[in-house]
Amino acid sequence: MIQTFIEKNRRLLRFYCLVARILGWVLTVGGVFWFFLTVATSMNVNFGENTEPLLRFLTFFLLYAFSSLLYDFFLPGIIAFGVAQLLRYLITDDYKPDFILRNADRLLYTFAGLLVLTNICRYSWYVDFKFLEIVSKSEFSRILFVQPFLLPTLAKVLILVGIAQIFRRLLPVIEEYKIAGLRNEREENA
Repeated sequence: MIQTFIEKNRRLLRFYCLVARILGWVLTVGGVFWFFLTVATSMNVNFGENTEPLLRFLTFFLLYAFSSLLYDFFLPGIIAFGVAQLLRYLITDDYKPDFILRNADRLLYTFAGLLVLTNICRYSWYVDFKFLEIVSKSEFSRILFVQPFLLPTLAKVLILVGIAQIFRRLLPVIEEYKIAGLRNEREENA
């Protein structure tokens, strides 16, 4: 059943593989360009003689730029490369998984951990900027301030861990399927 699906849709799967690879390169290379342009632009901010606000701003801005690079460019790019490698692995008999596909679960676990660490840093910098004093006038405003750090981060971490588990369990099944298919092919030819 899977083999007939792959055979019927081989050209489409190759097209998706190519598109995923192109998207992966656009996201990773484009992200690096975006990062350097953003950091270069931030260096033009002038706070006059007082360097403390400048250092705080640059620290916060670099955290923003790094987390955007990591989660808005690199993570989707690596997932696109992983999808391309998975499709190539499915449609090619002699293809062995590349680094991203072999280590997809570890990479996604690492991204999940970095996401938690990034949000802890963001929260602590907001506290350091005295932003909490502004919103701490009521309990409700504090809950509203903290909510974007908790709920979306938890959801993203669970999604990343879930995708990692899928990759970890899917590759051995595909390998077993390929071995069984080669065995059946040899028996038919013999």
